[in-house]
Amino acid sequence: MKTIFLIDGFNFYHPIDSKPEFHKYKWLDFSKLVTCFIPKSDEVVGIYYFTAETKVSEDKRKRQKLYLEVLRHMHVSVVLGEFKKASRKCRSCGEWYKEWNEKLTDVNIASALISKAFTQEYDKAVIVCADYDITPAARTVKQFFPEKIIEVVIPFSRKAEEIKKSYDRFHHLKEEHLLSSILPTEVKLDSGKIIKRPSEWG
Repeated sequence: MKTIFLIDGFNFYHPIDSKPEFHKYKWLDFSKLVTCFIPKSDEVVGIYYFTAETKVSEDKRKRQKLYLEVLRHMHVSVVLGEFKKASRKCRSCGEWYKEWNEKLTDVNIASALISKAFTQEYDKAVIVCADYDITPAARTVKQFFPEKIIEVVIPFSRKAEEIKKSYDRFHHLKEEHLLSSILPTEVKLDSGKIIKRPSEWG
């Protein structure tokens, strides 16, 4: 069965980032991780990682850039959205301020899910995301291609009870899956360049 994985990078990242003891799991080999959720008879024909180049800090941007190089080396297709500034009102003082918000990731995932169904690129799609906004796209695919299987992997520490009802099957990401998928400390690219795991992720 031809299977693709559509991974919401920040949806996956934030629960891990919130716990310092889990920071080592930011350095993951997704080509290994995805095999935790499919039978050996499935053929993985595409792994797509949806994210945006962070604007939060220069240090984070540099670490993300290195990691995206590693993902591409591991044959993961990186699909970039955008970060844009939006106005927010402080609930405490009432003052307005600007903050960076990630844009287009949900739309990019939904577009890929639908377009790749119409081009018959997959028999099964597995979405790694706890965002309910993608479920209409999953329903659209099932409407036109009821034989296609769409599953969801709920990122670490998220429940997402409503999301589970919208897919053929759901999985929970567990720490054992992360632990089995950590990349080596150093990764050598085809160009010969060696990328080391950031010390902040150690």
